[in-house]
Amino acid sequence: MIKEGSVSILRNNKELRKLGPKDCFGEMALYLQSIRMATVKADTEVKVLSLSRDTITNILGDKVQIIIYNNTQRWAFDKSELL
Repeated sequence: MIKEGSVSILRNNKELRKLGPKDCFGEMALYLQSIRMATVKADTEVKVLSLSRDTITNILGDKVQIIIYNNTQRWAFDKSELL
């Protein structure tokens, strides 16, 4: 989770989106135990909160799936020119 600053999310050197305070990244790889699908590059000085898989599972439990779903929906809206 980003506490301060902003980052760009890149895939194949193409910017997919920007994230700022209160946004999070890496939750899908953390939850699904998969490889990361994108690169996160700091645009400014950034402070982040990092949680281990065990910690996030203990805190959020089954809510991780809801968070992943909500983020996927938000990314779809951000990516769509119609929405």
